[in-house]
Amino acid sequence: MSRLVKERWLELAGSNGQPLLIRIIDVARTRHLRLSLGRDGPRLTKPRWVPLYEAAAFAEHKREWLEAVISEQAQRRPPIDWPQGLPAGAPANLPLRGELIPLHLADAPRPSVVLRGDGLHLALPPRLPAQRQRIAAGQLRTFLEAQMRADVAAMMPAYVERLGRAPTHLRIRPLRSLWGSLSARDHLSLDLALVMAAPAALEYVLVHELAHLFERNHGPDFWALVARLLPDFRDRQQLLRSEGERVKSALALALAR
Repeated sequence: MSRLVKERWLELAGSNGQPLLIRIIDVARTRHLRLSLGRDGPRLTKPRWVPLYEAAAFAEHKREWLEAVISEQAQRRPPIDWPQGLPAGAPANLPLRGELIPLHLADAPRPSVVLRGDGLHLALPPRLPAQRQRIAAGQLRTFLEAQMRADVAAMMPAYVERLGRAPTHLRIRPLRSLWGSLSARDHLSLDLALVMAAPAALEYVLVHELAHLFERNHGPDFWALVARLLPDFRDRQQLLRSEGERVKSALALALAR
């Protein structure tokens, strides 16, 4: 695991004349410069040995891309609408497969969740708000996992056939920071939040982890294998980066107990 050791700020002149602040984070174990946009704003992760002027030059080279991502994020559809206590009839929504779908809340003696053409229908027994949220979290987690298992089941066979090898176990659960992992015993873990992102992002993570069946690192041979399996993987990486924080936040809110 990388360890954050120092944090500084870099100010660039934005194309609109406004300053563009970027948080610079020195990391003990990394080899590359990386610019990203998270919930806390732009950040540039760099190896400790890379001088600040070199990091600043890298950020300036990527400035137009960063401004485009910031603009896209600002214009993106509104975030998840999650009313406290989930009262019946309250307006709500939930991301699913890259789309923000309506969530219809209703009272019922027994909880249920059903996906229909007009959105997701969630029925909850009349309880105190905290109890309703706990019940909703259980229902939604079961529903989302079933949806994602169906998506993975549709995507995986073609790649397994090409590779001639498959994971020995699949686990889908919320992951704090990772999108997926493959254990030494070939147990595949995927982040449940991926079912909320566009299917192209889920497919990229799936292929990424399947490639680890043969290449256990992120060296040139690994990326060459990913490219053979998924030629547009870089576009999918960018999609995941732009959607990632939003869907992880949405899942955390929906499953809060």
